[in-house]
Amino acid sequence: MFCIDCGEAFHSFCSGAPMECMDTVATASWRCSNCKVCELTGMATKNELSLLYCECCDRSISMELLLNSRE
Repeated sequence: MFCIDCGEAFHSFCSGAPMECMDTVATASWRCSNCKVCELTGMATKNELSLLYCECCDRSISMELLLNSRE
């Protein structure tokens, strides 16, 4: 797999990406852990642990965004 942002190559197993349920579009737009951003805002977070990852496409969303939307 290649990161869409930095272009670095990863073995699909080593990346931890859910390859069994990712379609061609999700695979082509995959980001490595160094390049992950909130998919809704496009913003990088200071803490990678504040991102939630989809189990089917490996895209992420900021937990802060979800928590603020509940208020």
